Amino acid sequence: NEYTLPSLFSGRDSIVRNNNPRMQRPTAYNQTNLTSRVRYKPSPQLEINLGGQFSGTSAVPRYDRLIVYRKDKLRYGDWHYGPQEWTLVNGSIDYHPANPLFDKVRIIPAYQYYAESRHDRSIDDPLLFNRKEKLHIYTLSVDFHKELLPAIRFSFGTEGTFNKVISRGWSTHLLTGETLASAPRYPALSHYASVAGYLSGHWEALPELSLEGGIRGTLTHTDGEFSPESGFPESSFSQTNRAVNGSLGTVWRPFPEWLFRALASTGFRAPNIDDMAKVFDSEPGNVIVPNPTLKPEYARNLEAGLAWIKENKVRMEATFFLTDLKGAMVRRPFLFNGRDSIPYNGTMSRVEALVNADGAILAGATFSAGYYFTPLLRTTHSLTAMTGHDSDGYPLRHIPPLYGSSALCYDRKPWFAEINLRYNGKIPYSRLAPDERDKPYLYLPDKQGNPYSPAWMTISLFAAYDFTPAIQLSAGIENLTNRRYRPYSSGIAAPGTSLVISLSGKI
Repeated sequence: NEYTLPSLFSGRDSIVRNNNPRMQRPTAYNQTNLTSRVRYKPSPQLEINLGGQFSGTSAVPRYDRLIVYRKDKLRYGDWHYGPQEWTLVNGSIDYHPANPLFDKVRIIPAYQYYAESRHDRSIDDPLLFNRKEKLHIYTLSVDFHKELLPAIRFSFGTEGTFNKVISRGWSTHLLTGETLASAPRYPALSHYASVAGYLSGHWEALPELSLEGGIRGTLTHTDGEFSPESGFPESSFSQTNRAVNGSLGTVWRPFPEWLFRALASTGFRAPNIDDMAKVFDSEPGNVIVPNPTLKPEYARNLEAGLAWIKENKVRMEATFFLTDLKGAMVRRPFLFNGRDSIPYNGTMSRVEALVNADGAILAGATFSAGYYFTPLLRTTHSLTAMTGHDSDGYPLRHIPPLYGSSALCYDRKPWFAEINLRYNGKIPYSRLAPDERDKPYLYLPDKQGNPYSPAWMTISLFAAYDFTPAIQLSAGIENLTNRRYRPYSSGIAAPGTSLVISLSGKI
């Protein structure tokens, strides 16, 4: 863990050859998950639920950083997350009163606590940099539902969130034990709060035509205090944003076998603490610095789809979508105290920050199909393609490659069996986002030596048996051909052939 690992350093790192190239070392860690739920229903009109979850891990090696080279030499002697902890306590109250204002109200309060730390050290360097964060999240939502007529339904409500982030940084000299304060990952203390209210409605105008619409108003506030060690020219920042968004959609069934749908909407995302005020090395030689002037991004969305269903035997569906982003948050070169490069963790690094681009366009389509050969045997297929670029013509980082799946399923209780294929397309260098091109250690080189993400496909088998309606045994063999591949932008290769067995029960 984070307290014992530093003691292993004695002045010089040792590099040990990994004789099994299919084994990624070090990547192993332990995780414990606990969950509980209590339900109380004192009357037919009132139901109360209380739940809790806890997850804890051991130290987690950062494999993608440990394989980075600098001048033909491994860059890091250590890079790991300390033990992580996540706690969730939530509840819900459902009330169905005899009330002319609403038919049902649901109240959901929740609290989350999350703690994590990062620890890194250059190879043969006794100076270990440590950064630790604690996050408290409070949320409360209240939703009302009302049916005015059998064909007209309304929902309205409000939601509030409050986040408190505490961040600190320090360095430890592993040979002398000396500890000094250093720049944390986030401001020493920061807050993010939002309040929103909404109204939505559904109208069955005709048996074959329905309309849906809604409006939502949102107010967000972000503030923080930088530590002196961050070196930021301003000691604090504060920003408040507000927006009103809406949506309008329709579903039309002109014939029993056909369905058409369309949706137009607007969206809004205010920058959070992670967007505005984080300091971290995104990849070797680059450092991301805060940009408190970062503004929200706004989206205008169009979506259309159609489906054909034939006697519950054949189903074919297609969806097309388009998003126009204004003020899209993208990573670009930046200045810190008037400098385009600064030392970070002992390395001179190019300064970057999230800034607002003039705009960005995202477009895509999803296709799916299903066919029942018999009531017990069916096949399903899906395929999704997306593209996107910002106003400067650069590809967007979060656009995945072409991906899809196919499956053949046999379902005869108490047995279920499935064989499925998952496939991803190729992303050539020309379609890699600029910040992905700066991570050649995550990709394969093409014929010109430029990084690219190759295509891949896996085959898996799965089976399940229901002993009773409450007890199920399932087993699967994933990646049957032991294909070695790395998902797009992932820091670690996917597992090879894996055997998964589970026994589940309900009380």
